[in-house]
Amino acid sequence: MFIFMLAMVLLLPISMLIIGITLLKHPILQINSEKGYRTNRAMQSQENWAFAQKMYARLMIIINSVLIFCPTFLIFIFYKTYYKWSLICIAIQYVCIVILPLCIIEKLLKNKKF
Repeated sequence: MFIFMLAMVLLLPISMLIIGITLLKHPILQINSEKGYRTNRAMQSQENWAFAQKMYARLMIIINSVLIFCPTFLIFIFYKTYYKWSLICIAIQYVCIVILPLCIIEKLLKNKKF
């Protein structure tokens, strides 16, 4: 059971890290409504779009690199109660992967800090 929970904790950050690396090497160049970092502010201009795609890829790499090690470390420290920590780690990962990049990129786009 421990191996399964560890795999579940690592599945999301590893897959998002791969997506971040892919987006960094092959950015989505044209504004579209199907793929890429799509918010109203990012889709306002080609300049905003290019910046948002590049920043999202970089943030995915940074955030998920950290999320691979921190939860794994916590689970190994609290081995006896790993199932509780696994669920907490998964919840924190979802928040970090979805909300953190959104807040950072939208703030930068709003202030035109690029």
